[in-house]
Amino acid sequence: MDVGALLPGRFYCFFGPGRSECPLMRTTTDDMTKSHQPDLATALQQYMVVQLHVVEEEQARVIAGTDPEALHRFRVALRRSRALLSEFKALLSPQLEAFRSQLAEVARVTNECRDVDVFLDALANDRDLLPVFLLSGLDTLEGHLEVRRRIAHREVVNFLHSAHYRSLLTSWRTWLEGPASRLLTREQVPLAKALRKNIRRRYRKVTSQLAGLSKDTEVEEIHRFRIACKKLRYVLEFAVSQAGGKRAKAAIRVLKELQTSLGDHHDANIQSQWLHDYLMEQEPDKWTSASVGWLSFLFEERQRQAWRKLLKQRKKLLGLQL
Repeated sequence: MDVGALLPGRFYCFFGPGRSECPLMRTTTDDMTKSHQPDLATALQQYMVVQLHVVEEEQARVIAGTDPEALHRFRVALRRSRALLSEFKALLSPQLEAFRSQLAEVARVTNECRDVDVFLDALANDRDLLPVFLLSGLDTLEGHLEVRRRIAHREVVNFLHSAHYRSLLTSWRTWLEGPASRLLTREQVPLAKALRKNIRRRYRKVTSQLAGLSKDTEVEEIHRFRIACKKLRYVLEFAVSQAGGKRAKAAIRVLKELQTSLGDHHDANIQSQWLHDYLMEQEPDKWTSASVGWLSFLFEERQRQAWRKLLKQRKKLLGLQL
């Protein structure tokens, strides 16, 4: 079954004349009806069990601290479950809202460590871009970040070893291994119907926000758009996990392109702010200060490049003139 007919370049469907819904919706519903009617509870249960397994597998690597990408995979698995609990909240048992909140708490504990990992990776990649006489200042910055990273990682490890976290995982696993029907407020909800409503809503929000982007868009609005793209992508990934679909996978690839540009913009903004705060709080020596100035220029330019790239992607995807 092809979950979606959403091809790259067809994100304009809500803006075209006479279009009331995205092609993805019609294809999803029609193909599911022709084959079978899985229920939402069973599909969610199976999918979130997989995400829980990823969390449990990656947490050992996170604790070891030898693979920074383990923390990223850990966080993505958490986000996928949180996204579905949020997206289908109206149909789910109210008790699941507490789990969504607690999974969000786990993610918040890891934010600092992940941000520092990304920053250190950026500095390593940018080392060759700095003049040789500024490398000693870069070494000072990296040393400061390494200290922050060790502190942040220790906080993550302590949390993952805590009774609170172990209790959460045990309770969450118990819920997911129980009867699927107790996840919902109704006995059965057809998956196709639930997906149709959800993806239509998410798709409309992303495309309307995308159409409104400009060079003057505020950082907060860009961040909201980034979150909206993530949520649509996670719902599409959930749909693909149930039924496959080349066109839906193509839509996910387009969203990944957008998210790469948005992620680069977000990271550069966070890193520029950190450099500013570092200058204000640490009063570094002249070489470190000069390195901060050089890096600030690089990050600001990277932010502008990411934004220009995203606007070009918008022109291609929406078919609109800026």
